[in-house]
Amino acid sequence: LLGSWDHFSDRFAVPIERDNDVERRTLLAKTLKPFMLRRVKSQVAPELPSRTEVVRPVELSNEERQLYDSLRFDVLSKLDKKQGRTENQQRMAVLAAITRLRQLACHPRLVDADSSIPSSKLRATLGLIERLEEQGHRALVFSQFTGHLALLREALDFREVPYLYLDGRTSAGRRAKLVERWQECEESLFLISLKAGGTGLNLTGADAVIHLDPWWNPAVEDQASDRSHRIGQTRPLTVVRMISQSTIEEAVLGLHEKKRELARGLLEGADESGALSVDQLRELILWGSEERTESPSLEQTPIWAPPEATQPPVAEPQPGKRRAVQKLSVEAFRTFSATFIEHLREERGKGLIRTDTTLAVYTRATKRFLRFVESFQGAAKPERALTEWGTLYLEALELGTFDAPHSESAVARTVIRRMERVHKSEIRNSSR
Repeated sequence: LLGSWDHFSDRFAVPIERDNDVERRTLLAKTLKPFMLRRVKSQVAPELPSRTEVVRPVELSNEERQLYDSLRFDVLSKLDKKQGRTENQQRMAVLAAITRLRQLACHPRLVDADSSIPSSKLRATLGLIERLEEQGHRALVFSQFTGHLALLREALDFREVPYLYLDGRTSAGRRAKLVERWQECEESLFLISLKAGGTGLNLTGADAVIHLDPWWNPAVEDQASDRSHRIGQTRPLTVVRMISQSTIEEAVLGLHEKKRELARGLLEGADESGALSVDQLRELILWGSEERTESPSLEQTPIWAPPEATQPPVAEPQPGKRRAVQKLSVEAFRTFSATFIEHLREERGKGLIRTDTTLAVYTRATKRFLRFVESFQGAAKPERALTEWGTLYLEALELGTFDAPHSESAVARTVIRRMERVHKSEIRNSSR
């Protein structure tokens, strides 16, 4: 029906994938239609909640940008020296170079293990994860690079954030136990390698999916996201793609739409970048450089905005007879912090805090705040209103003068607002 591979390639594959030949694509679809039955998810499970997909653009730091541009220049210089290589050899060299650039767009340590340059994408991911935890969401995190997941695990371990982990080395028995633990809501974060966890898992306990890096074929990512968006899901699902701006990741994202269009016409897209020529692959490397000025517009879509974007700021203490009561010494703050943590536990028991993970995040943030206040022990002005302590703490976090996670500011603001409410309640009770 379709002939040999050479015949099929000449008649259909090359014209459709490289030349975007609509006539050939229509002819192929017409040829295959009598032999294929397609049932889409909306027909099989119309009761499924909505699925929203957003792109989270990540701007590289100056150091990361210099490193990325340097590697890109080095790669292009070497590729320009063909040295009599065959088309296939050139192609393999370009693909190897692209892999290094894609890794560098994720984290400098994926290319240079000894690099001390921090990753903007890791920082953005940690911030997103903390906001998800605050608001009671549960997330699956996918990456094609297990090394990338290892770096994320290192950061989560440092912050004492619990999670589950699965990759290609996980045994079948262990996979089943991890899935069971996830569905029983033991943790709120599940890190999974894309190829190991993209199929065969039922993870409807998640209402968020984070893709740390884009894969060539969007269908592979869609299959991974569908581990959660399937029969049994009762909550709307949000899929977030973390994309480093002006890098090859934007180019790969641009390929996604072309492959989805092909899938709509032929039911299934290509699994790899095999349809691209060496020159087309070289264009991917140039993406974001001065030689290539066109790039897709990545709209800054709010994703689980931090509390300060939706909550009013903490009110300043009012002058008057209660002002002295509002002043807290370091010792008084230590006592109040213990009371506040007990209050958080009571809120968890009443369901006002939705998950144990959220309770743990708030508790850790409270203890960090206390350590900051204790650093003023013996200072000239050891007494301040709670809002004054909070302002000093937030400023220290923003300036990086206090050792805390990059995303601590968002959590701290939420905790400080809750502390204000509890403190004001104590003041009202004491004044009666």
